[in-house]
Amino acid sequence: MNKPTRKIGFNRCKARIWLEGKILTNAGIFHGMRFNVINSPNSLVIVIDPDGKRKIAGKPDRPIIDMSGATITDSFSNYTREVTVEVGRIGISLVLTGVPVELPQ
Repeated sequence: MNKPTRKIGFNRCKARIWLEGKILTNAGIFHGMRFNVINSPNSLVIVIDPDGKRKIAGKPDRPIIDMSGATITDSFSNYTREVTVEVGRIGISLVLTGVPVELPQ
């Protein structure tokens, strides 16, 4: 099964990842839910937590997670320009893993 990918974009010179719509609702993540982000080398884990520091934005029919700045740059090295997105194995969560850029030979 192919995992969806999302490009790491830039806004005002800061790295940015934008997740919206079905990629979230298919994982059981909806507008208004709260979440925390766990950083680790080459990955981020978005964990739904009723007491989470962040909140799912958007509208009821189109939830949005928009992360930028240090949240992204702390986890993904310069060789990563996109991430794969997969549903976590425990609770409601998403795991974003960096996809290395192939260097020309």
